[in-house]
Amino acid sequence: MSITQRAEQSKRLPHRRSHKVFVVEREGMKFTTGIRRLPDGGLAELFITTSKLGSGVDVVFRDSAILLSFGLSVGVAATIADLAGLECVR
Repeated sequence: MSITQRAEQSKRLPHRRSHKVFVVEREGMKFTTGIRRLPDGGLAELFITTSKLGSGVDVVFRDSAILLSFGLSVGVAATIADLAGLECVR
């Protein structure tokens, strides 16, 4: 299936949606993580920001979360085991 076909079949999420927020501190940096789940419990979106806005670490984490969220919207499966590096979901 092509990328265009997957995009056409992507899951439309409501404009307003609740999510759980976790704050994790590691080596002097604070990570704020938001996780939103689908009604069936599957992961729908991930948001991450750091206490050092605009830093390389912040950009990498934020952009990675956006990329994962785009993937999830077109059917890429993710489980908690896939995200084991995020301490907030253990």
